[in-house]
Amino acid sequence: MVSRPGNGVSTVTGSVVDAADVSQGIADAYVYVPIRAVPRTRQASAAPVAEAHTSADGTYTLTGVPEGTQSIVVEPPAGSGYAGMQIDLGIPGGTTVSLRITLARLNADIKGITVVPSEELTLTYGGVQQYTAVVLDSSGADSGLAPVWATTGGIGTISASGLFTAGNSTASGQVVAMLGTAVAVVPVHVRPLPSLAGTLLYTDTNSGQSDICIVPVDQGTPVPLLVTPGVHETFPLWSPDGSRAAFLRTTDLATDDLWVMDADGSAITSITNSLDVVKNQCWAPDGLSLVLSVHQGEAMVLARARIDGQVDVLTSGHEDLDPDWSPDGQLIAFVRSPIWDGTTGQLPSSRACLVSRDGGAVSVLSPDSERAYEPRWSPDGASIAFVRASSDGTVGHLCLMAPDGSAVTDLMPDSPPLTTAGEPRWSPDGKVIAFVLQ
Repeated sequence: MVSRPGNGVSTVTGSVVDAADVSQGIADAYVYVPIRAVPRTRQASAAPVAEAHTSADGTYTLTGVPEGTQSIVVEPPAGSGYAGMQIDLGIPGGTTVSLRITLARLNADIKGITVVPSEELTLTYGGVQQYTAVVLDSSGADSGLAPVWATTGGIGTISASGLFTAGNSTASGQVVAMLGTAVAVVPVHVRPLPSLAGTLLYTDTNSGQSDICIVPVDQGTPVPLLVTPGVHETFPLWSPDGSRAAFLRTTDLATDDLWVMDADGSAITSITNSLDVVKNQCWAPDGLSLVLSVHQGEAMVLARARIDGQVDVLTSGHEDLDPDWSPDGQLIAFVRSPIWDGTTGQLPSSRACLVSRDGGAVSVLSPDSERAYEPRWSPDGASIAFVRASSDGTVGHLCLMAPDGSAVTDLMPDSPPLTTAGEPRWSPDGKVIAFVLQ
């Protein structure tokens, strides 16, 4: 039994064609949606919900088709020699569904269609799945005929060879293979990429090169995500929404470049094109660009690299490292030191600074008399955690300051001598800071 009309109505448009020659449309075929599903027989006592006759080229349009599971019945012209058919489809409300229907001649002797994979699938946005089909003759053997492919429910598109590409919105529908009276349907769901919370991305060096792997923390079973023979790939970092990962790839003995890939390890794209990156990459909150340190002569400067390949240098003339993007994406905290050749025997000063995402003037947050390292924005943008070190670098305390450098608070006032903190990381709710203590 078909569903009663819902609140949404849709349009079904397409063509009725010859199964043996899909370029040949069948004129004057009767296409309709009945009140009740009665295979290949129109009920004289009940007018169809929607109906149309195909034009000279076989095209048709059904309007006012209710949402839900509906039957589309096709009756070929009398005496044409074609077999009629019925297709049960899930119709989404308020959309236009395109459906090409193939009719086989009665002597085609088609028993059915098998589709692989036949199980219900869930794909992420833009995901790809190859379907194959076998049209069976009356003995159950491969007839050698090719079906016509279609999709329902707005799940995506499918090529004439059965290559399905998921759309970019949440949907549920079917992949349909049909020929004459034979129809095979496979349910498909399209969903956004699942949350990667609790999943770690890391570099594995057990093979003698650096490969990128993924491991769910609740299972502990590593899975290789990116393995390129003869190439080192390191420092992987998930994008904020988990749809991509950035990483460094060693292109020769002296140069690292920034690359980006989709979360499944596909769509690998070079971003910086031989800029010689010095790790420290950090995603912008919108996931459309990263800030990182790159070599520029003797200096190490900050650059903003967009995922479309555009790179803008933000600073100059110093060693600018360890950037961290503000939650609103407008400012970048980082550490600035003078260029040091290592001959003075004393570590150079290291100061926490801010710069706009577009570059320009640099604001210095910490005094020259102290060393500041690893500035990290709080999730609400109200504070910056950082490590304040002694002049000789032997002691480092975890501290907080306001974004303008004021209100500095030592979070470790009673720590033992020669204690050094490092690598501060905020919890998502901003209530806890994790760090390494040495």
